[in-house]
Parts: sequence; structure tokens; C-alpha cells
Amino acid sequence: MDYWNRLEAILLAALELDDADRPGYLDQACAGDAALRQEIEDMLAAHEDAQALSIESRLLADRPEFPSPEALIGSHIGPYRIKQMLGEGGMGMVYLATRDDAHYTQDVALKLVRPGYQNAEIHARFRTERQVLARLTHPNIAALLDGGMSADGRPYLVMPYIEGTPITTYCDEQMLSIADRLRLFRTVCAAVQHAHQNLVVHRDLKPSNILVTRDGTVKLLDFGIAKLLDPEQLGVSVAVTRSELRLMTPDYAAPEQVRGSDVTTATDVYALGVLLYELLTGHSPYRIERRVRQEIERVILEEEPARPSAVVTEVRALTSSDGTTHSLQPAEISRSRRTSVARLRSALQQDLDNVVMMALRKEPERRYASAEQFSADIERYLEGRPVIAQKDTLGYRMRKFASRNRTALSLGAGALLILLALSTVTTYQALRLSRQSTALAAQRDRARDEADKARQTTDFLLNIFNKADPNVNEGTPVTAIDLLDEGTRQMRVEFVDQPDLRAELLLEMGRIYDEIGRYATGDSLIHEAIDVLRDLFGPEHRRYALGVSRLAMHHTLTGELADADSLYDIAIAIQNTLQGEDRNDLANTYMSLAVVRFEQRQFAVAESLFTVSLDIKRALFGDVHHSVMQVLNGLGGTLVAQQKTDEAEPVLREALAIADSLGLEKQLAVTATKNHLGALLIGRKEYPEAEVLFRETLAIRRELYEPGHPAIATAVNSLAVALQNQYKFDEAEPLFAESVEIQRKVPGPRLGFALRNFAMLRRDQKRWDEAEALFKEAMDVLVEQFGPDHAQVQLTQSRLEESYRMRKEDQGG
Repeated sequence: MDYWNRLEAILLAALELDDADRPGYLDQACAGDAALRQEIEDMLAAHEDAQALSIESRLLADRPEFPSPEALIGSHIGPYRIKQMLGEGGMGMVYLATRDDAHYTQDVALKLVRPGYQNAEIHARFRTERQVLARLTHPNIAALLDGGMSADGRPYLVMPYIEGTPITTYCDEQMLSIADRLRLFRTVCAAVQHAHQNLVVHRDLKPSNILVTRDGTVKLLDFGIAKLLDPEQLGVSVAVTRSELRLMTPDYAAPEQVRGSDVTTATDVYALGVLLYELLTGHSPYRIERRVRQEIERVILEEEPARPSAVVTEVRALTSSDGTTHSLQPAEISRSRRTSVARLRSALQQDLDNVVMMALRKEPERRYASAEQFSADIERYLEGRPVIAQKDTLGYRMRKFASRNRTALSLGAGALLILLALSTVTTYQALRLSRQSTALAAQRDRARDEADKARQTTDFLLNIFNKADPNVNEGTPVTAIDLLDEGTRQMRVEFVDQPDLRAELLLEMGRIYDEIGRYATGDSLIHEAIDVLRDLFGPEHRRYALGVSRLAMHHTLTGELADADSLYDIAIAIQNTLQGEDRNDLANTYMSLAVVRFEQRQFAVAESLFTVSLDIKRALFGDVHHSVMQVLNGLGGTLVAQQKTDEAEPVLREALAIADSLGLEKQLAVTATKNHLGALLIGRKEYPEAEVLFRETLAIRRELYEPGHPAIATAVNSLAVALQNQYKFDEAEPLFAESVEIQRKVPGPRLGFALRNFAMLRRDQKRWDEAEALFKEAMDVLVEQFGPDHAQVQLTQSRLEESYRMRKEDQGG
């Protein structure tokens, strides 16, 4: 085995072992080779250092047989002439280069794999970075200009040369106020959110990767260690090893990175939290005395950082890049933010403290659900509105303390808890008699209130329904819409002094208006309900979160998916702080957000969200429950969309079995399950069986909904596809036309899909002009929804080009 390959194999194996087990392993693996043993021990010692990529740096250090990185200066790589060295990381070197061929001249940053390192994983990671950058098109992300292989077979990529300053340095040099820093930070969040929407996690967000140019433009750099949330979409497969998890900068690493757990978008949210902490306070969230791995891991995993408002009054030692230290004074920090120490502390207290600390929570699920939600909370702060971030409760902090100190608590420290418990019991016993009657009275009052509310609701509904009695309305026909409109008018009058009940009715009536396609009225009622709930309970209450979730569902129905996405993020952030029966609210919101992700064609993300929801539902209700059936339906449909038919079929069959056992054969959720199962059969070309399922679905939906409802359009379109595949063009044609007509009333991606399907029928009918016009209209709709580079847009373009070829062949061209 080549020396360096052998060294790498032993080193990576040693990294998998605990410290105590390494000496014995090295005795055996090095087999008396003292030089090899010393080299590996040096690398392991370097690995204990906090430098971000120390292991890989040692592995890739310049070897005697290869020229130094500076030797490339003046030479060419592809059409680029190397001018100077800009920097180097673990696996590559970055040069300032100039394109000086016949096409044009431009200064660029060229990143090149180090010489002589022939590890396939490094090359794969470098190629992955190139693919990642190619799909990220955002004004605040450094774009990919070019890429290729050097003459000696090393991959390289080319990006614009950014003359900028790390964001923290820029803010201090410009003496930006807190508000200006927050606005600049929101730009960073927008770039990160763009990456996340393209299923890419950066994993190494830090000031040196976030530059600000002279004109104040933020540029996010270096996706070199980005993790792909959906690698299959990029056609790459990157193995994850424990050593790879060290590819991070410890000062900005999230607890899950340190533990070696799954890295998700929440990992970048954490790094953004660290960045915001530094932008606001000038300090790092953690004080790490010994910069060795064990100490860094202990601090990040166990210690809670000081709140920003507290740390700005402290004097801390700051170590510069040249190794010198100086004391960072509170006056120095506040002066660079154009304020005084007292005013800075006051500005950070409460809301900004809570915002930063929410992003820095140890548990990923308790942070902001996305960079976009993080940014939205900052916007709320800047506008003087309530933020959704809330301070951790004493009970939560006590549970965390206990989990970190089990041994101590089981010994002497446990006595303290016993004393606290005895104190609590004694206090309770002293107060029990005086409070008992009050508690019973409170229970009676609550029960009486609920009974009154139920009675009032029943009386109200009965009064509304009486309007349909011919003896009351003198024989005038009354429709369901008439009853709803009358109910809305009366409800605002009768419950003006009962805002809690009025909010419930507003939400329910808004839902019904949405279900029958009266979206403008539904939107108005739901917004009114949310305003009432905010005033009554505040923006962190379960009831408020339910209202926000209901509004998100409204936006899903109207095709406003970005708005729905943001609202669901807000609801999830609130619901993640709740426990007990409220977990069902969280499961429902995860399920609803999964539907949005499905509509956005982010199937892998939707599958994960449905799975989380299903786990919660099964834990709450068992396996046979209506709620479980609904989630199985969504999960099955998502698996079908990913062509995971072997996984999807048992999921959908289970959903139908639950519906059958509960007598729910005609529910809307069941029709959706049959629709998904029919799509699965279409994929297998079992068209007659699919047609049967689609006809059953359409019959039930026509029975449940008025003509023109979007749910009917979906069923109509599915049946038309099954008929088209059986060459039943005459039967399919009016169904496609009906689907398009309905979808035109509800802007969104489904209109694009309906137009494309109708175009394909016209193409099969050789009605070329109509087909091509429909394809082009579908393209316009899908570009507006997803952007020009989305897979659905490209698929439609491909179908259009296919239509051109077929026309040419048909006409003898």
C-alpha cells in the first residue's frame, strides 16, 4: 500500500476510536514503523487543536516530491493565468487568476485541489462543490463562473474575485448601529435560505466566508463542505464518516456537528446565531479556556452562553490572528455600534436576547425552523412588533441541568433536590386547605364556562339553520352560502363581548369558505380571528399558533406557497415549545408544511416532514386512527412522486385499510389516497386499474364539492391522464379542458401541470399549434412559480422540443 494511503487509512480508523483505545490500535497497525507512528500521533495531536481543518491540512500538506503552491504563479490552468496565492484550506488552494484568452479578461478566484492527493473522496467532494455552486443563483452568493480539470488531472472551479471584508470587521469599521447590523444580517439569512431551498446546507458559516464589498453588498462564499440534503438530485453520492464530521470550524459548529449527528438546515441556523451574537456583542458565545477538542466539545454541548445583554458589560481577552491578545472593553464594543454601554445593554435585553438565544439552542428542533423564519423575527423586532422567540423556562433549564449532572445528583447534590421537594411539599400542605375550595371553585367555573360556550354555539348554529325552514323564510330558497353569510353577520353582533368564542367561529367559518372556494371571504375571516387571538393570548400561545396555521392552509389552497411556508414556520416554532396534547397540533402543522413542500416539488423534504408527523401521531393515537390515515396518505403520495413505488404501495394500502375499518370510505382523505395509488399504477402502466380508482375518486369529490372546486380539478386531471394513456383521447379531452378551466381560477403550480398535460394530449392528437401554445403557457406559469432553472420547467421545455420534433417528422421534414 502507498505510504500516504496507508497513513490515511490508519489515521481515519484511529479517529473512530476513543482516546484510551488508540495506543493499542497504533501498536498493531504501525507494526513497529516508528516514523509512521510519529506522523500519525502528530496528526492526532493536531486534530485536538481547534483549527477548522487541521487533520486534512496535515494529510494534504505539501510533500517533498511536489512543488510548493507558489510555484504555480505565472502558469496557466485552463484559460486562467495564476497571479498570486489568496489562501488555502484543507483540500484545496485558492489563487487570484486572470482569464486572458481571446474571449475576455477578468480577475477571478480559482480553487484547485492540492497536488498529488489522489483520494477519490476529496475529488468527489470538490466536484460536489462545483455542482452545488452551479445551482445556487442568488445576488448574495458568489456565483460559479467555470470549472474543469487542470493539465495534471486536478479538478478546479472558478468564481468571481470578491474584494470584500469579513462581515464582522466591516460592521466594526463602518461603525454600524444595531439596527443596520440587523438589516445586513437579514441579507445573509436570505442567501442561506436560498441555499436551503435548493436542498444545500453550508455547514461552515463564519465571518471569513461572508464578505461585504465596498458598496455594502454581502457575498456568501465557500460551499466546499456543504452537505446536500438531497444528493440524488445532483447525481452524487457522498459517504459520511466520522472524520468528515470534523470538517467544520469549531467556534461556529452546532452541537449536532460536534456530536456527529445528522446535519440539517438547523445547523446553519445555529451558525447564523453565533454570527449574530458576534455582530451584536463583539464576543463569541462561548469562553473556551483550553483550545483542545475535548474542551471545545464540552463547552459547546453542555454550557449555555451568556445572554448578549450580559456579555457586553464584560471585559474579555481577545486573541488576534497573529497570536497576540488584548482586553476587549465594553466601551470599545459600544463605540463601534454608535452607542453607550448602558444603551447597548438596554437595546439587547428581552427581544434580541431571546432571538439570539433561540437560534443557539442545543436541540435543533427548538431553534428557528428556517433562516427565513429567523430573519422574519428580526424584521418583527425592527418594526416594533412582538417576536416569536421566547426565553427558556426555569423548568426546562432544570431538566437540562439534571440530564447533564446525573452522577452528581445521584450523590450529595441530590440532597439539595430532596430538600427542595420537601420544601415544596411542606408549602403545599400548609396552603392546601386554604386553596382547596378555590381550586374546586375554579374547576367548576371552567366547566361552567365550557358548557356555556357549547350552549351558545349550539343556539347560534340552530338559529342560523332555522333560516332554511320554509315556515321561517316564507318559502324563499336558501343556499349554504346564504346561511354562511348570515351566520357571519350574526356572529359579529352576538359575540362582540366574547372574543374567545368569536375567534373560534371566525376560524371555522373561514375554513368552510375556503373549502367551497370563497377564498377572499375566508382570508378576511381568518385574519380577523388571528388579530383577536393575538390580543387575547399573545403571539406565543397555542391558540394563536393554530390561527397562524389555519392562515397558512388558506395560502396553500390559493397557491401562495411562499406565504404558507413562512406561516407554517412561525406556527412550528411556537408549537415546538409546547408539550402534551399540543403535540398533535405540531404533528398537524408538520403534515401541512409537508403538503407545501410537496407542491413546491421538494419531495425529499416533504417525505421527512410527513415521517416526523407520523411518528408523533402513532405515539399519540396508535396505528388505527383517522389522523394516522391522513399522514399515511401524504407520505404515500410523496413516495409515489419520488418513484419509490415499492415503499409507497404498502403505505397507501395501510391508509385504505384504516379508512375501511373506521367506515371512512367517502372521506376526502380517502379519495386522495386512491388518487396516489392510481398514480402509482400509472407509473407501472397498469392503466385500467388506475382508471377505476380515479373514477371512484372523481365521483366522490363531485358529490362532496360544488362544480369548479380545485379538488375536483385534481381528480379530473388524473382520470384524463389514465384515459390518454389508453388512447381514449375523445374521453380525455373534455376532462383536461375542465381541469385547466378550474385551475385558472387558483394561481399556482397546478395550473402549469394541467396545461402541460393538456398540451401532451393535443400533441398526441397531432394538433401541433394548440399543443405548442399550451406548452409555452405552462412554461410561463412554472417559471413564475419555481424560477427558470427548476426541474419542472426543464421537463416542460423538453416536452415542447419533443413536440417540435414530432411535428417535423409528421410533416415530412
